[in-house]
Amino acid sequence: MTLPDELNRAIEYLREGEPELARPILVHYLQSHPRSDIGWYLLSFAIPEHARQVESLNRALSINPRNQKARDRLASLTGKVPPATGQAERAVPAPQGSRRRAGVAGQPGGGIASSRRLGRQWPPWVKPTAIAASIVLILAAIGSAYVFFRFVQSTIGQRQSAAATAAAATATTRATLGAAVGLPGTWTPTVSFTPSLTPQPSATFTITPTATPIPPNADTREEMATIQVQVADLRGLTIEGEPPSYVITAGRVRPFLESSFLAGGGSQEDVTDLSHTLVALGLTKPTYDLYTNILNGLTDNIGGFYLPWSKEIFVIGSRFSGVERWVYSHEFDHALVDQHFHIDQAGVYPLCQKSQDECKAVEALVEGDATLLMSQWLTQYAGPQDITDILRYKPPSHTLPNDFPPPYAGADSLFPYDQGLTFVNSLYERGNWAEVNRAYENLPASTEQIMHVGKFLNHEGPVDVPTRDVASLLDSNWRLITHDTLGEWTTYLMLAYAADESAQVDLATAERAAKGWGGDTYQVFYNDGTDQAVLVADWVWDTASDTADFRAVLEGMLTNRYRGAELPTGRGHCWSVGNEASCVLGGAREVVWILGPIDMAPGPLMDLYPELG
Repeated sequence: MTLPDELNRAIEYLREGEPELARPILVHYLQSHPRSDIGWYLLSFAIPEHARQVESLNRALSINPRNQKARDRLASLTGKVPPATGQAERAVPAPQGSRRRAGVAGQPGGGIASSRRLGRQWPPWVKPTAIAASIVLILAAIGSAYVFFRFVQSTIGQRQSAAATAAAATATTRATLGAAVGLPGTWTPTVSFTPSLTPQPSATFTITPTATPIPPNADTREEMATIQVQVADLRGLTIEGEPPSYVITAGRVRPFLESSFLAGGGSQEDVTDLSHTLVALGLTKPTYDLYTNILNGLTDNIGGFYLPWSKEIFVIGSRFSGVERWVYSHEFDHALVDQHFHIDQAGVYPLCQKSQDECKAVEALVEGDATLLMSQWLTQYAGPQDITDILRYKPPSHTLPNDFPPPYAGADSLFPYDQGLTFVNSLYERGNWAEVNRAYENLPASTEQIMHVGKFLNHEGPVDVPTRDVASLLDSNWRLITHDTLGEWTTYLMLAYAADESAQVDLATAERAAKGWGGDTYQVFYNDGTDQAVLVADWVWDTASDTADFRAVLEGMLTNRYRGAELPTGRGHCWSVGNEASCVLGGAREVVWILGPIDMAPGPLMDLYPELG
């Protein structure tokens, strides 16, 4: 049987013991081919969490009950032979060398599943396999089917029923995976990853939204109070106060976001300068209006937001149905965590006062916390009508309409929820919520620590990269608009999600190239008179191999960005188009990218790094 190229590439990575490189390929493939039983089967090898592996295999078998390899693998993971149509499950001995995951704090099976609700009988119209398929499609509308799949991984995987099994028998039959696809039995997973460039303020701020929200009615307040108790019980934290909570329609969201942005020190000048920075990095086009994208960044993608500076919760909706209740569990977790760990003082909200990479890492901790809690609330407290409401929900792709956003925007907006969830779930599995709480006492310092949780646990922070005196080479017409850190995540985005599609590096290659990140610093200067930018980015890498790999991928990306127009200089690797030039220099553990006017980039700016070639 001939497999698509994407699946063949994923299989090669799996055979080489690199599931973290196979995972983004499979996720991307399944977003456009959700009925591929082979794709779901392969995904079970590429994701580290047991519950998600089981759910992937259940998806494969619901599509093609005759996929024997999926059936055998599911049996090895669960100790049960999946029933054929009309048959009951029978237990089988666990394979030699395998083991069940230990439970955590009364939750058999570990992870985010709970056994309390497994006996619930769902109405016949709310079938677990339908829930799994529909929930995947809901988040696909937001931008990532895989993330929503993760939200409800245990809930759906453990609510399999006879009705679902019967329904699976009528699914479209697909060819089984050939015997030629041999895969290793175990993996050593590495947490994968997906940035936002945040304008840097110069002062503290007090936010008072100019719009006046309408308090909820008595019934809604009572439901909110019930959810607060449920969230506090799940999270193991006491309620220190009841935050003002509101349900607002989508049409009333923008005034709240605009007033928050402006009152927090944001301005049109900030937006313009951020645009110049993103254009220099190749992440946006010069004509794209960033303002709406920035406002969307103040909200949670799921349909609500919590404002740490005013202690207010906003749920976006016209009523308080199952969707709003579910979203409220997420937002109240933010409020509860803020009460105990003071995230309002973390230097992240409303605007970043640290490096943008560090702020992104803290956001991932906060959002991963609330997303894990949200999934536990769905498991233990959501009723059949809540599930039905969620399945009927058709969310917009963004809180505020945003026409033709750049490629990086969708991936970046999902980072705190997707990678944050993986990070927090890893901590949770080590020591329940107490282990997550400890992360607030020693906040993650980089997106690298989020993507590779072992680096966080080992306190492996970023390498400090000193800056060179670029300003001394520029006259008074140039102004510094950015001096910051890209981090592993934004470095990855720069390669994989370039605004110029012809310059985009495939996801697996970009992930591998960014993986050896050790630290970086970058500066962007702008000349308003000539509408030109100077960018100097300096990366330090973990090993010489990492350095060479990144340099090769960066140079390939720039070759495509500049349409192959190489500029001979006798040193480094340079390109030019029009009046702009880019050059790459490197050493044993260092790579520098310089962009600027053609009379500066190959000459004076390169001379700042005489030791590199």
